[in-house]
Amino acid sequence: AELMDRQEELAENKDDIIKKNDELFSKLTADLNKDAASEEIQAIVGEIVAFTNEMMIGADAGTGYWDTVISAYSNDTAAGITDAKYGAGASSYIAGAMQYYFHKE
Repeated sequence: AELMDRQEELAENKDDIIKKNDELFSKLTADLNKDAASEEIQAIVGEIVAFTNEMMIGADAGTGYWDTVISAYSNDTAAGITDAKYGAGASSYIAGAMQYYFHKE
């Protein structure tokens, strides 16, 4: 029942969720000249990850989820859409920032 309530809540707030997601990615891609490994950019990636995890309603995305997301930003079709929305080079910048976040060892 709790899961269904959470799903209904997310459905009712989908416009706000989409807006918040767009705001986070706009913040991440505001200056593509910033070092994607910088503390500031990595903190924004952390916000995106936390927000995404919160929206997953406690579902386990699996260990390869974020690597799949990173690969998606490298896909030509997704890159075209992302670059059109956030600026030329945004998709590879997002992929690089996420790659660093998850694989900084």
